[in-house]
Amino acid sequence: PALKRFYIVMSTIWKNNSMNKEDLKNQCKEIARGIEVREGWPYPEFSDNAKFENFIYMMRETKFFRQDTQGNLTAAKITKKAKESYDKFFDKKFLELIGNSTN
Repeated sequence: PALKRFYIVMSTIWKNNSMNKEDLKNQCKEIARGIEVREGWPYPEFSDNAKFENFIYMMRETKFFRQDTQGNLTAAKITKKAKESYDKFFDKKFLELIGNSTN
């Protein structure tokens, strides 16, 4: 589940290139709802504001995200290099759920 949560956030950022935290949270929450229904796993980082704030804070602190002066988040280069590996790691059903939700 932790890797899936990471992938949900990163795929949303990768697709949008740059976005504010509130839009990121809303899009991730929508994706997580669909996956929760299908898999039965909870994704509390997206439905609980405090957990989401902490998750984003940790992503910034560990340099997965950069934040510009306007508060928009972008993916660090290291995450873009890892995308191909993640796409091979997850099963096609999960990737389709994420892909369909981020289109």
